[in-house]
Amino acid sequence: MSITSQYIEATRKMQENWFSAVDAMTSQFSQQLERPTAMMTPSSTVDPRKVVDELFDFYAKALTVQRETAHKILDANQQVGSQWNQQAEEFYAAWREQAKTMTETARQQMESFANSAREQALQFGQVVEEKVAEAQAASRDQAERFTNAAAEQTKRMTSVATEQTQRATDAAKAQTERATDAAKAQTETVADAANEQTKRNYNLMNTAQLKSELAAKGLDTSGSLDELRTRLREHEAQA
Repeated sequence: MSITSQYIEATRKMQENWFSAVDAMTSQFSQQLERPTAMMTPSSTVDPRKVVDELFDFYAKALTVQRETAHKILDANQQVGSQWNQQAEEFYAAWREQAKTMTETARQQMESFANSAREQALQFGQVVEEKVAEAQAASRDQAERFTNAAAEQTKRMTSVATEQTQRATDAAKAQTERATDAAKAQTETVADAANEQTKRNYNLMNTAQLKSELAAKGLDTSGSLDELRTRLREHEAQA
């Protein structure tokens, strides 16, 4: 319980006691005043003036006690307030110093974290650049191997195609030669057959027919039957 609460509680109890006493004295004073005037003689046991003076003296003493108590409470509160202000200032100073220390620590930690993050970013960037360079080198090597393989494959295919073309050309040439020889032989056979046929035809022709054939060819038409046939055969042989 605070000092002010204690003062309020003590004041309340003191006022209750004071009111009880005032009620008792007021009742007693009223009883004295209600008595007949004849009874209030100098020889009476209770002096009304004394009762009034005692009553107001008690009031004055009670008020004085309450005033002194209130002063003490105020002084105590002021002292406690001064101590509290001092403690508050000390606490605020300590808190401010602690806050300053925490702020400085946090700033240092943030700078350390930022530096660490920058270093990690640089390292990561360097690693990425190395990986990209390795990937590019690997891609170039793979492309070069692929190009060489393709060139070799093309060379082999060209060689095979050339050989196949040469074989096909040779086969075609041989076939053409065979066909030419066959055609030539067939032509000669046909010519021989034609000559033989013509020869046989000349043998079947009479003189008039032989002369007509010679005249058509612009040859001499004179002579015997055999001369006419011989002349036609010699003309055909020359042709």
